[in-house]
Amino acid sequence: MATLRSFRKQNHGSTLLGDAMVGAVSGLAGVFALDKVADFMYRHENPQAKVQEEKVHAELGGSEVGPTSIGARQISQKLNLQLNQQQQEKLSMGLHYALGILPGMLYGMLLGRNPKFGFGRGLAYGLTLFLVNDEILSVKLGWTARPSKYPWQAHARGLAAHLALGLVTYAGFQALERVLLRR
Repeated sequence: MATLRSFRKQNHGSTLLGDAMVGAVSGLAGVFALDKVADFMYRHENPQAKVQEEKVHAELGGSEVGPTSIGARQISQKLNLQLNQQQQEKLSMGLHYALGILPGMLYGMLLGRNPKFGFGRGLAYGLTLFLVNDEILSVKLGWTARPSKYPWQAHARGLAAHLALGLVTYAGFQALERVLLRR
């Protein structure tokens, strides 16, 4: 089976912007996969773990379900935006999708230049996003509490969901590149 690099050489390559756009679409598909895995796991999670997680969110000053809801509230407050509940939810969803699309763009640019970035068929990418987004960035931004405050089930759910995101983003990039480079 030919590598992406040899495939590009045979088909006159692609542009950095093109790779970013393919990565964005693939990242969006990855977010959908993340949501499905996370939702499934949450529905089957231990009720006591759910209560513990909800208490942590309440301590952060909100009853919001996830970090992007808290982030959306913080952003609207810092920008002095007077958003109603529906607008707040849209901002939260936009933030949620941006956290998959924007890294997907970067991943697409990297993967388009060097297939080694596809290590593990996207699993390494998913693991990286889990560690950076869930365990570091969201804490630094105040969207979540310290990781030790959450039950292990929340971390397992986040990891599994991000691994699914990585696999789907990688597979989406590969599939779209094959279709788009067939000229």
